[in-house]
Amino acid sequence: MYLCGVRHHCIMLGYGEIPTDGVKLDLTLKGIRRASARRRPQREPVTTSIMCRLLEVLSRGLHTPFTDIMLQAAMCVAFFGGLRISELLACKVGHVSFSFDVDLGLKFLTLFLPKSKTDLSHRGVTLKLFSTGNNLCAVNAMSSYINVLLVKSPEAFLFYTADGKPLNRMSFLHLLRETLVAAGCDATNFNTHSFRKGMATSLSAAGVSDHVISTMGRWKSQCYKLYISTPASVISQSQASISNPMVAKV
Repeated sequence: MYLCGVRHHCIMLGYGEIPTDGVKLDLTLKGIRRASARRRPQREPVTTSIMCRLLEVLSRGLHTPFTDIMLQAAMCVAFFGGLRISELLACKVGHVSFSFDVDLGLKFLTLFLPKSKTDLSHRGVTLKLFSTGNNLCAVNAMSSYINVLLVKSPEAFLFYTADGKPLNRMSFLHLLRETLVAAGCDATNFNTHSFRKGMATSLSAAGVSDHVISTMGRWKSQCYKLYISTPASVISQSQASISNPMVAKV
């Protein structure tokens, strides 16, 4: 953009066109890109240990009672499901259901994601989040939240604030950072994507295999891993492994 201004000025002064090819111009543009490049701050992951601290703060009471329960559910689902913020906010009440796996002897919740970045066919994605048997558990958190919901219409948004407005990215980020500060964390480099990054980080620290992490996070990189059959027992064990602070100290 600046070079366009310089070019126009040279033409007006009678110097003619600036050569648009050549080594000098290429090096000049390369130098400009390096000098003006903005370094994005490194996103910090919300790991197992941080999740435990966040839930502890919320369980003691930080915001309104409804907001604290809502945040616990939203954070647990985002963490165990590896959700992007757009996926989390698009969920509606009718997208959640609870069931019991007889073979595993575990409760689980089914979460339908109507919008997903990697769902190019727009058919939606269904996730299963299993009970972990620990305080850090998406099933328990979501069950508690569903019990306090006033509006349970299937078409109503799943997460909303205490004033009855659907939860949006900015309000969720604001509440997250307030909770992080209350938990003794520097909230500067945390954002809504920190839960997805934290799930992958915690799974890796817990020794979960790469293809299971790819499957649980629905990553398209190294796509062959998504074609490996992953039993429900492996998914439930992996989720349980990152719910115990003694197992995944990260």
